[in-house]
Amino acid sequence: MRRSLKRHDYVTVLSDQDADIVLHVGSDRKKAMLKAWYEGLTEEQRETIESVSMDMWPAFVNATLK
Repeated sequence: MRRSLKRHDYVTVLSDQDADIVLHVGSDRKKAMLKAWYEGLTEEQRETIESVSMDMWPAFVNATLK
């Protein structure tokens, strides 16, 4: 895990709250990580996403809106 300048360690946990399962654990808090995860889904899978709960980190908001 990489340390930030503020000495915080970040991970990103993506989960399906209905199924109560973890889908992915990312080792950082960057737009590229979340964007790559979304791009790994089929269009049909992306269309089934009904809601997203997230940290309002601008990188995550932008990746999710795209």
